Amino acid sequence: MKSQKKKYLTYLNDNYFYEIGYIRKESKLKNIEMKKQNQGRSPRQKEQTYQTLKLAFILFVISMSAYGLISIWI
Repeated sequence: MKSQKKKYLTYLNDNYFYEIGYIRKESKLKNIEMKKQNQGRSPRQKEQTYQTLKLAFILFVISMSAYGLISIWI
């Protein structure tokens, strides 16, 4: 019984159908597109934020490397 349910669900997932009663209708999920939301930020602000995060990550890696080297020498 479980294998029949799995096959049926696989069939529905593969063919984008869902069942209402005995009538199958095509799902609208395949036509949905995600909209990009920038939450009110301009592209320049987003780019500046990414550059700041990149710089912070690089400084973090450098400082951890320096700390590691200093702790080995002491």
